[in-house]
Amino acid sequence: MLEAGLASPIPDGHEFGLKSIDRNPPPRRGRALRLHPLSRFRESDIIRSVDVFITRDASLDIQALSVLRPGPPAWGFLVGHKRGHRVFVERLFPACGSAVPPPAERLDELDRRLGRRVVGLFAVRPGVGLKKSLLGPYFYGRVFLDVRLPKSGPVVRPFVVEFDRAFFLAPVGLLPGPKGGAS
Repeated sequence: MLEAGLASPIPDGHEFGLKSIDRNPPPRRGRALRLHPLSRFRESDIIRSVDVFITRDASLDIQALSVLRPGPPAWGFLVGHKRGHRVFVERLFPACGSAVPPPAERLDELDRRLGRRVVGLFAVRPGVGLKKSLLGPYFYGRVFLDVRLPKSGPVVRPFVVEFDRAFFLAPVGLLPGPKGGAS
């Protein structure tokens, strides 16, 4: 991701002295990433602080699912972005076909074609097979929305795929969505 920053000295041809700063430089060889010695956070603690915000468009997609009331295995991809420890779900992209996601190579190709905006998966009343297929390295750190569609209105339970000697689904917070939406 690139952001604007002040450059010094100002190169010729640049207005306002802005230049691009790469916020994600390539890793340096021979150096390990280290946390500050006073840091008490472990990676699992940081992941547990993740929360999910469902935008108005994604909320409308969930409401559309509640009208259609698809049976299992109805699942698909969550399209959005991450900002800090918050995941913004902007759209639901339904998948067609099998009861489980395709192999990681095809998932990576889909993610690339969607501009690296796949932040996770959703499923309506997910089966055991679908949940087990999420528990692997490809989905690590991604969001999983368990969607229930009772007649009283949709119920969404968010999880994130986490690892601690084994992969598992850890519940995360769901922020209140826009008014009039399904969150």
